[in-house]
Amino acid sequence: MHRWKHRGGVTAVAFSPDGRHVLTASRDETVALRAVDTGKTVRQWRHMKSVRAVAFSPDGQYVLTGANDDTAVLRDTRTGKDVHTWQHGDIVAAIAFSPDSRYVLTGSEDSTAAVLRNVWTGKTERTWQRGREVDALTFSPDGRFVAVAWEDNTAVLYANPGGTRAHSAQP
Repeated sequence: MHRWKHRGGVTAVAFSPDGRHVLTASRDETVALRAVDTGKTVRQWRHMKSVRAVAFSPDGQYVLTGANDDTAVLRDTRTGKDVHTWQHGDIVAAIAFSPDSRYVLTGSEDSTAAVLRNVWTGKTERTWQRGREVDALTFSPDGRFVAVAWEDNTAVLYANPGGTRAHSAQP
């Protein structure tokens, strides 16, 4: 058993797809990648404010974080480098990877949008707006749909425009 400490409250955790690592996020503005077998911290990243959400890509290559600094950051687990940083108008409270690791969803408390982005290019593929905060979001197991929970007491199912495309070559 391992016990990992942060300087502030732990706000989110996630296992890597292979079960070898755990992400821990905190109000202390940090995200730590931890080895399950040794308990050691492999990498640590910072945001400018409290980190709210963490996720591993299904292929284990990337980590996505969402924070109170209005950003979602995609990082490479092998190099530790930031790949893309996406800005929202308020806290990024919800994040998700598509089953094929090609897309991410980010949802904000900025009362405007859930955003679908391409992992390889960083480009926005689609934005869904309702004028409410996003509380949660997810991809269907086949990637064809996304579901978004909005603060107006609704959950909405949308077609994922990226879920039906032919695979592109990774740069």
